[in-house]
Amino acid sequence: MENIRQELGVDGLVAKFGLTKLGHNRAWAVKIPHSKKVVAKDKCSRRWRMSLIQVIKRGNDYMNAWPDEPILMAIFPEMRVKAMLATSKKFVPPAVALLVFWIYYICGGFHGLYRLFTAPQAGSMTFYMAVTSLIIIIPILIYLPIHGIIWFGYQADKKLNKRQTLFYRNVCSKLGREPKSDPVMFDLISIINDGIKNLEDKEFLNEL
Repeated sequence: MENIRQELGVDGLVAKFGLTKLGHNRAWAVKIPHSKKVVAKDKCSRRWRMSLIQVIKRGNDYMNAWPDEPILMAIFPEMRVKAMLATSKKFVPPAVALLVFWIYYICGGFHGLYRLFTAPQAGSMTFYMAVTSLIIIIPILIYLPIHGIIWFGYQADKKLNKRQTLFYRNVCSKLGREPKSDPVMFDLISIINDGIKNLEDKEFLNEL
């Protein structure tokens, strides 16, 4: 080490090997790179996963909060998306099950699937592409309802426009509630539900 130090000097050792001297007449030690960036990246990844779970949960609550009122269907896109998701929940599971069974059947069981991916040259290219396309379609069908719920999660925290804010405050006044200073869409649909339950009629919805 001393011979190398004499050739390179202190600055050379630090630059070439990442070494630092612990003190006068003491040993040389390897510098350990700072891992703050790695730790920050890991924390960010965990925060993103937790945030996504919270968005899905909030989106599901927000979607279920919308009442089946025809006037709301004509005004808010949430009602139309909710209807589409309700339809997809009925048809996507049997469609996915049918596609899985079809792939299993045309491949001749698990043995055929194994041969399809280990020796694709054994079958025709058209057959191989058809099965691969079906395998790609299945995750897309499963993802579509989840994407809709995520959309609801972000819509729930969308701020109200001026007209919606005025309507929200009027309904709060009729119910004797204290309105929030900065309401979002979830607050709006919550007060609409309270108005439907507690007011004499639903005429207040016409103010939308």
